[in-house]
Amino acid sequence: MRRLDELDFNGGRVTHIERDLDLTLSVGEQQDVLREDLLQVVYPDGCRMIDVGFYGHWPEGEFVVLGVRNGQWESPMFSERTQQLATVAELIQAAVVALTRMQSE
Repeated sequence: MRRLDELDFNGGRVTHIERDLDLTLSVGEQQDVLREDLLQVVYPDGCRMIDVGFYGHWPEGEFVVLGVRNGQWESPMFSERTQQLATVAELIQAAVVALTRMQSE
C-alpha cells in the first residue's frame, strides 16, 4: 500500500486527501507534504468523520488521527498520535473500526 486512499473506510467517503503522501517513504523524505489536512473521510450518516493531519514540524511533529461524531472536535470518539508514518494506516483502520462500532450502538 502506497497511499491513504487505498485503505478500506467501510463505507466512508474521502472528501480530502493529500495524494502526494507516500506510505512507503520515510517522513523525512516527505517534509514538504506534511500538513494539518492530510485526509478527511465522512460517513453517509453525516455524523461521523475521520480526520488525519500532521501537527508541528519534523522531526518533533506528529500525526494525529481523530474519529469525530456530531462535530464534537473537543471530545473525539477516537484519538491517537504517532510520529511513525508506518503506524498511520493502522491507526486509521482502528478509527474505522471504532466509528463503525459506534454506528451500530
